[in-house]
Amino acid sequence: MDLVVFDLDGTLLNRKQQITPFTRDTLALLKTHDVAFTVATGRTLHAAKPCLEGVEFSLPQVYKNGVLVWQPEQ
Repeated sequence: MDLVVFDLDGTLLNRKQQITPFTRDTLALLKTHDVAFTVATGRTLHAAKPCLEGVEFSLPQVYKNGVLVWQPEQ
């Protein structure tokens, strides 16, 4: 596996719209195994950003069902 793309609601986020410690650990494990990961969601960047705090997503991210592609490092 080279790349995992996560949806947010009901996939990466729990019902409280948070990334759980288990999910954070899983993302860290993916990183240690050189598996790239990012998000693709129907949410706006503004709505998604607070939910993703504390997790490093270095690859481009897709928002608004593909209307916006955002590169966090630029």
